[in-house]
This record gives sequence, structure tokens and C-alpha cells, in this order.
Amino acid sequence: MVTGALGNFCLRASAGQHLDRPLVSPDGRTAGITNRGGRPHRTNEDSFLAIRDGAQTLLAVCDGVGGLPHGDVASTVAVKSLEYQFHSPGFSIKQAAIKANRMVFEKSQRPSLSPTPPTIPVYFEKEDGTVEKAEFPAPPSPPDFCDEVTTEIGTTLVAVLINTKRALGVDAGDSKAFLIDRRNKIFVMNENHNYSSRIYQALNHPRFPLHSPRHQEPKNYYEWERNYHLINPITASLGSHPDFFIFDHFSRRIRNGDRMLLTSDGLTNYLPYPKLVQILLRFSPVEDTVCELFDATLGQIKEDGRHGDNITILLHENSVN
Repeated sequence: MVTGALGNFCLRASAGQHLDRPLVSPDGRTAGITNRGGRPHRTNEDSFLAIRDGAQTLLAVCDGVGGLPHGDVASTVAVKSLEYQFHSPGFSIKQAAIKANRMVFEKSQRPSLSPTPPTIPVYFEKEDGTVEKAEFPAPPSPPDFCDEVTTEIGTTLVAVLINTKRALGVDAGDSKAFLIDRRNKIFVMNENHNYSSRIYQALNHPRFPLHSPRHQEPKNYYEWERNYHLINPITASLGSHPDFFIFDHFSRRIRNGDRMLLTSDGLTNYLPYPKLVQILLRFSPVEDTVCELFDATLGQIKEDGRHGDNITILLHENSVN
């Protein structure tokens, strides 16, 4: 979707979708993919959103909570709620997370999904001066609700609002955000809300964001979480209570050319940290980097002989016009 100033866009993938290639913004600086990964016969319960309006860009990844039914419903509602609020005046990332949690809870009381919004034709100008047509999702209406049987649902959330100078984020669960600095630094922006993370912090007392190459804490923390993910239930998610849920917020300066990576645990549970760093620090075009990360994760799942998980990768390169 392109509205207003040239360069605005919306990339949205709701749970249930299975993308073989990334969705890419018209300027090529944002790309996202979601895929069933190593679980070909399971529903993809991940959703992502990347939307830009003027000087602000909102990125979000949601992963339906395993062990609860309708994780695809929960992640889809959370993403739709964030997008709807983004179009409202005075958008706040923290308040948006609180309202998204309430929306997920309300949907658990009336779990019927609203119809998928139609697409609209948009036109954007390329660097060579030619005009190209594309189809993007139309802005959503407020999520509607139908009376149905009540059931508990839940989803993780990691969302980042980027303006010209700062990245403001919120997270609940075990989806991750990484800031890749053009000076070859990688910041792990948020901690996981799970039992092994509590143990790690009790032993090491890390302070987020963690960054390399100054010290080895990011690798140690990342690999700790990866080793224990099979026996590691999360302790925070959206949807369990209408007015209360655990979430953290983070903030970091972001410069022109820096990149923000958001992923579900389908990547971080399987792709080793050295391989992740190797791919990110090449600073290949955004779409190529997303494809490399996805292929490397899927290859690692097959090499390890595991069942894998849904893989969602969203990468954005900051640009200051």
C-alpha cells in the first residue's frame, strides 16, 4: 500500500500464509518472509507487518503460542490491531501493544476472524523515472467480533517503531529484535520471556541490549537460549488477560544505513550465532539477506534432523531522506 508521500508502503503477511519468496517494499529497503519451515503439514502461526508512513516505520513479528489453540488467530489479530492503530493520530508503540493485547483477549472470547482485506492498486516511481504498478493490502478496518465459543489464545510480539533517529521497541515472549550497526556491531535488543532466560540472567546479570564484537555476551546468551529451547516454555504473551500482561520496552539510536532484524524463534532456535553474524555483516541487499537467513535456517534444521518450526524474518534498512 502506498498512501500520501512517495515511498510509503505496507507489507503484511497473516498467519496461514506460506511465502516462498520475501515480500519487498518498493524502495527495496524492507523485506519479510514467513514460511512453515520444517513443519510442512502444520499451519503457519506467524504473522508480520512492515508499514511506513512519512518519517515513521513500524515493524512487527508475532508468533502464535505453542500449546494453545488458534495461535494463527492470535498473531493475525495482533498484527491487524497494530496496523489499524498506526493509522491513528498520536501513535504510541507502548499503547499499541497494550491495545493489541486487549484485542487478542477479546478475540479469544469471540474467535471468528474477520475477512481478509482487499488489495488496492498502487503506483510508485522507480529510480530510472519509470512508474510501476503493484498490489498491496488495503488499510484494515477495526477487527470485528462474532459470538462464538470462548477459548484461550495467545501470541508473542516484538515490534519496533523507527523514526529518523531512534528505534523504540516492545516485546513479549521469545521473538527477537537485532540492530545491525554499519560499524559492524550487532545488538541483541531484547531478552526472552522464558525460564532459561531467567536462569541465565541470575547467573550472568546481563544488561540489554547486548552487543558484539565488544564482548561475547550476545553469543553466549543466544546459544544458551538455542540449546534449551525444546524444554523452555515462555512466561509472557499477548491474550491471557484483557488489562494485564508482561512486556518490556527498549530504545536505541539508529543511523542511516543501520538495519533492524525481527525474527520468530523459528530462526533463533536453530541458526547458530556465528552463521547469523556472518550473513548479517555482509550487508548484502535486504532481500538477498532475508533469503540467505531463511535458506541457512532451513538447511540447519535439515542437517540436525529436527522437525523445525515456522520461520519468520523481517529486515529493514533505515534511510534518512
